[in-house]
Amino acid sequence: MLEVTCGGIEEHDGSHWIGEEDLEKIKRQAAENVISESCSLCKLTAKDADGNIIFVKEGC
Repeated sequence: MLEVTCGGIEEHDGSHWIGEEDLEKIKRQAAENVISESCSLCKLTAKDADGNIIFVKEGC
């Protein structure tokens, strides 16, 4: 489950299921700083099916 919280210029709150491929892409982009760090109010959180947090990206 990918949860998005964004209180920046546009509101983009919500959640949806993503696959392993999408999660790895997000992780790779975060490591390469492809995802902009300019918005400190935004946050991406990925959780497994049991609700355990497996990835957090502040400033999306």
